[in-house]
Amino acid sequence: MKFIKRIIFSSSLTLISFMTTANNDGLSELALKRADFSLEQTVEKVTNSFPGKITELKLDDYNHQSVFEVEVINEQEQIKHELKFSTADGRLLKDERTSLTTAGFSSLDDKDHLMLSQLDNSKFNLQASINSVQKKYGSSIIELELENKKGITFYQVELLNDKELIIDVVTGETVLLSNNYRD
Repeated sequence: MKFIKRIIFSSSLTLISFMTTANNDGLSELALKRADFSLEQTVEKVTNSFPGKITELKLDDYNHQSVFEVEVINEQEQIKHELKFSTADGRLLKDERTSLTTAGFSSLDDKDHLMLSQLDNSKFNLQASINSVQKKYGSSIIELELENKKGITFYQVELLNDKELIIDVVTGETVLLSNNYRD
């Protein structure tokens, strides 16, 4: 009987998790349909106004509205920006700046420096990659994050249609991940 209860409990958790994901995807779809300011415009605005590298970007909510949340790391100035842009009109709603140094020591580890260095030394164009991915997979990007594993620096990308892929920042190659891969 305990075994059956565990199966029922486990199945219930899985169903709740699936429903939450489906609900978030539905909300993301509605938010993007209502948006007058796109992810591409956000990347352009950030690139032109905030020196550094975009390490994270996602569709989120802030103060009861839809936003693009962007993390930018400026190694030269040792500052991390956490930005929130309204999807309605592109207004910058929040710019939280954090120093990357404490008592003269950087909070970035070797892996962070490697990722930023590989991104810096490549000819990677985030704007062009976003356009290419959205066109190729017929879906909007709702989240991306800079990662490094096995010596490869890449953006892990989540699409609105639940597909996940990686984009190698050195080669620009995209690889579709299996549905089971979650980090």
